[in-house]
Order: sequence, then C-alpha cells, then structure tokens
Amino acid sequence: MKINANMIQSEAEAKLFFQWDGNEDPGDTLLTKVFEYKTFFITKAPVKKLFLARLNKLEKMVEAYHFLFKYEQLKSEPLSFDPINFTQEWYEDFNILQIERSRFKNLVFMEMETAALRSIIEAWMEMEDQYQQIFGAILEKEADDDIIASVEIDPMELLQELENERKKSPLSGIYLKNNAEQLPKLLKNELKRLNLLSKL
Repeated sequence: MKINANMIQSEAEAKLFFQWDGNEDPGDTLLTKVFEYKTFFITKAPVKKLFLARLNKLEKMVEAYHFLFKYEQLKSEPLSFDPINFTQEWYEDFNILQIERSRFKNLVFMEMETAALRSIIEAWMEMEDQYQQIFGAILEKEADDDIIASVEIDPMELLQELENERKKSPLSGIYLKNNAEQLPKLLKNELKRLNLLSKL
C-alpha cells in the first residue's frame, strides 16, 4: 500500500524534497542520495516505524527528482513474498531471522525502483514484526531497565547464549516464560527489547 498519497504539485515543493546544488549531474546526485537511504536500511537495526518513515522520504525525493527534471518515472510492479514460517523455538527462529534479514538486505542493495523497494521493506518489516510478536510477549521491560529498542545486542553474542541455554531445553515460549528469572541477563535484555519493539 502506498503511504504517500499526495503528489508533488509545484517546483518549490519539489525542491524541498530533492536538494541539488547544481554542481553535478542531477542523476548522479539522485544515485548518491538513494545509496545513502539504502545504506540506512542495510546498516541500522530494523525498527518498523523508522524504516517506513525513511522509505516515505525516499519515495518523495525520487518523485521530486522526476518532477523537477521532467523525466518519466518508471512504473515497476510491486514484488510479492512468501510468508516466513517461524517455528516458535527461539534458537531456530533467531537463525531464520538472520538468514532472511541477509536476503532482504541483499534485495534492498540490488533494487533501484521505489515500488519494488517498498515491497521488499514492507515484507521485511512484516517478518520482523512477526518475530517480535512471538518473543516480545514473554518478558516485559521493567521501569529501571536501560534498554533501547533500536540498539541491538551483538548477534554472535546472542547466538552463543542461545546455544548455551538450548543445551538445557528447546527454547519454546513455555520454557522461556517458566524460566525467565533464570535466563542469562543478555537473553532477558533481548526479550525485553523485543517487548519494546512489539509495542511500537
């Protein structure tokens, strides 16, 4: 679904969204700016509201470029993606998450059309949301926790802790809830972070 419904109506409005100093080819400027947006998606921790807001700005910038320089904007078909099937076991699902994230990041890096980019990022955020809903309901963030939703724990450290804990039992939701207080601090903090994300 297209979030930005309002089309650019004037040159002054377009210049607000596509800022060009006139010293280089506008097409080169556009490519540089698109690369900056894509770098954000690839390098930042996925937070749905932040990613979709940034995607809206990217779309508006590309629309402004085409408005200012009278280039016809190519119409690409939205892409479709099969749903991700999580197992409800944390170790397995964390690995699925990392594999699928890498796939989505590669697609973002390769794609240049904004309609296709929107399809990719929306499918990606849907997957993230599904994962957050599964594991974010296990442990609530406490008032004194210094946890920031957009700051991820190192995935290798998290994977190691998951491997260690899994030696005791498969990390199902029931196991995690029943043993929440005995979990390593790193795992508890991640569950609390996922709880925060699930509410955004």
